[in-house]
Amino acid sequence: MRAQDLVSWPAQMCCASFPATVCDKDLTPQTPCLHDEDFEHNKTTWAWCDTYQAAPSVDECNSNGCSGDEWHCHCETKEGCLAVGGRWDEYQCWRDLQHMSSEVHKAISMAKSQHSCDDIEVWHSPLEYSVDWMGSSCCSSGKSLCQELGGGGGHSHHHHHSAAGR
Repeated sequence: MRAQDLVSWPAQMCCASFPATVCDKDLTPQTPCLHDEDFEHNKTTWAWCDTYQAAPSVDECNSNGCSGDEWHCHCETKEGCLAVGGRWDEYQCWRDLQHMSSEVHKAISMAKSQHSCDDIEVWHSPLEYSVDWMGSSCCSSGKSLCQELGGGGGHSHHHHHSAAGR
């Protein structure tokens, strides 16, 4: 294990300057978006209802707009969840950003400087794998920087039809 890997985790948890770690003081924090201001930090990417503690009865569950059986109660809405005594948990974009490794931050700044994600890899996978899901969920453009920059050889022009309405 390399020294960089050892310091990355504590820095992630403790340093205000994360993702700059002990070895990368000059690393600029990145987002998966082409323009950092497009990153919607407080947007909820997924939410769920935890009814494990409350354990509502089948009737209680189903009469509050949730669906369930004697073992489990599933609520799609916050209202229904709270009505059966559940705990509503939401997971926002900033949390995913917190879990983005310094390797990904570095790769993103490389992609920005060469205006392309081509040939940039993180942990032996294309950078797209690390940014596309979060980018499409959390960037106001609905695209990661790789999707915005388009990939090799100009075949990406057909992706831009949605940009006209901006």
